[in-house]
Amino acid sequence: MKKPEPDFRILIIDDNLSIHSDFRKVLINPKHQELNQLSQAMFEGLVAEDMLPNFEIDSAFNGLEGLQKIAQASAANKPYALAFVDVLMPPGMDGVEAIRQIFALDHDMQVVICTAYTDYSWEDTVNYLGNTDNLLLLKKPFDLVAVRQLTCALARKWQLIQASRKYSEVLKQQVEERTGSLQKSLSVVKSTLESSQDGILVINNENKIVEYNQKLLKIFQVPKEMIHEKPASALLQFVAKMVLNPTEFSKKIADLSRDAHTFSIEIFNFVDGRIFEVYTQPHMMEDAHVGRVWNIHDVTQRSRLEKDLHHQAAHDFLTGLYNRSSFLEFLQKEICDCTKKENQFAILFFDLDHFKLINDSLSHAVGDDLLCAVAKRLQQAMRNNDIVARLGGDEFVVLIRGVGVSFYPKNGSSAEVLLRNADSAMYRAKENGANNFQIYSESYNQKTNERVDLEAELRTALIEDQLFLCYQPQYNLRENRIIASEALVRWRHPVKGVLLPIDFIPFADEVGLMGAIGERVLRNACYQNKAWQDAGLDPIRITVNFTAQQFKQQDICELVVNVLEETRLSPEYLEIEITEKVLMSNANITPTISALKTLGVSIALDNFGTGYASIACLNKAPIDRLKIDSSFVQTIQNETDDEAIIRAVIAMAASLNLQVLVEGVETMTQMNFLKMQHCAEVQGFYFSYPLSATEMGFLLQAMKLKRGVVQIS
Repeated sequence: MKKPEPDFRILIIDDNLSIHSDFRKVLINPKHQELNQLSQAMFEGLVAEDMLPNFEIDSAFNGLEGLQKIAQASAANKPYALAFVDVLMPPGMDGVEAIRQIFALDHDMQVVICTAYTDYSWEDTVNYLGNTDNLLLLKKPFDLVAVRQLTCALARKWQLIQASRKYSEVLKQQVEERTGSLQKSLSVVKSTLESSQDGILVINNENKIVEYNQKLLKIFQVPKEMIHEKPASALLQFVAKMVLNPTEFSKKIADLSRDAHTFSIEIFNFVDGRIFEVYTQPHMMEDAHVGRVWNIHDVTQRSRLEKDLHHQAAHDFLTGLYNRSSFLEFLQKEICDCTKKENQFAILFFDLDHFKLINDSLSHAVGDDLLCAVAKRLQQAMRNNDIVARLGGDEFVVLIRGVGVSFYPKNGSSAEVLLRNADSAMYRAKENGANNFQIYSESYNQKTNERVDLEAELRTALIEDQLFLCYQPQYNLRENRIIASEALVRWRHPVKGVLLPIDFIPFADEVGLMGAIGERVLRNACYQNKAWQDAGLDPIRITVNFTAQQFKQQDICELVVNVLEETRLSPEYLEIEITEKVLMSNANITPTISALKTLGVSIALDNFGTGYASIACLNKAPIDRLKIDSSFVQTIQNETDDEAIIRAVIAMAASLNLQVLVEGVETMTQMNFLKMQHCAEVQGFYFSYPLSATEMGFLLQAMKLKRGVVQIS
């Protein structure tokens, strides 16, 4: 199949290869629905279904190579519409000089200066290159949507310029043909002039109007006596009074009168809001200059479209607020101004609590309405000189000028640092229960850095296999034997030594790493239990803990099935242990527990009695075993209510046909009390501390040698 011709050709001039790759990822065939909707609204029915044009992207890695490609493209009549040019490139031609020579080769090309530095100010660049509307500045790092919008806008602008130029060339040819045949057929010329949608005026060297069309009179409401009785200069001055800048228009007329052979095309804004492209050329007849021809073309709609495109490139499409790239420009300018004037300003970073819940429960359309409402309230609450922007998602940011208590320069001297610190303060507010605000403190960055370091170290621990398991046996007091072993994860940290679960498991659950850690613990525990059995030791259950986040992130049933098949461990020798919090926080957990029970896996409810689970919930959930929290056995025989609670739990469990295991047994007194209450299963330091796999194997071997009898006195 023949490759389709591109809509536009784009040249990337940058010495960084990854920048070229990034532009291709952003601009070549992405399915960007939001941009489709935006373009459909702007272009109505005049565009294709996929609104992002078909871009052909070429690369150049220095200014000289870029100029060569531009020259070759022009020679082949395949010009580039747009060039992204990096300011800083290897020794030789820098980006600004390259742009100057680019405009010399192709003055229609749209150019975007890409820079993260301030080696060239915008004023210096304009002074060097000249004032042109073909030049824009794009700050690094790039915003994906902003790059797409900017590229589309500039490509469309270039297209409109080409169309206008072609139109002007056709018009020029028509005017020349009409002028050449003027003496032969005035009626044909007049008919042709009247068919044009542009205003046309022909003036001779004696400053008299020799031809015009009715469109010209209609555009400017010219009195007939001015056409027939006044000199041509009077008509031009009559038009000049309607121009927003009459002095500029009059100066152009004077310049043309001094140089009769000049061609000119200018854009003028009129007082009534209309915008006209004024094209004029010498009127030649048989190689003799006989006057001047004026063509007045209404470009109001085109100019407004260009303005809309520029607005879209700088604003959030949903809320109409400034977008990230625009806000960063304002912020950088404010930093420069405040540095010179020693003024202060503040950055406020907003985030909507539970916004994802709105999208998930009420639809994204409702979420969009909420974002628009928040944007409107923020604008109403701020002063006219404050800047409100939407950074993306449900994140908003405000730049407040001239405040009494400020953050610049105290909390950062650059836009990047200020935004990062404001973001840190926002997340501090979320950590404090949300629905509040926090003023940035240096300690936030320290805590954030510690969290970032901990997450990186934990990921390294997974890669380098720094996590290992210990095993704490569980005993049956009636049968005097080990019936199970709880798998307890440890982290052999290369600097901090061995860390207990309390030091890293809650954090791992928070950052989404418990899925990987839990899967590894389950697999290693099952492999170890099967290894003990293969060594001829008496089979016992292995107990593995699961968090609420694991049930949300993973298909636990599928994971358990896969691990049991892989390790060849019979399901009856695996027990899944969950907390009361897991049971109460996940409404869909009961079907999962039932499915695990169907597999033959046991289910234990850990930390029972700490305040979450209810008897009704226990009756519905297919639980095998209750593990009474260790806090209840610590005060036995100290005249507390804990003994009564233990008795009640044991009696309740018996009525529900549930096994009971008491954790944290550390003394003979505690063990004897539990025996008297007919509690069969116990776990704690009185019997054994957590053991290594080898030590646990020795303990099981000793139990076997004594034919299953372990004396507990």
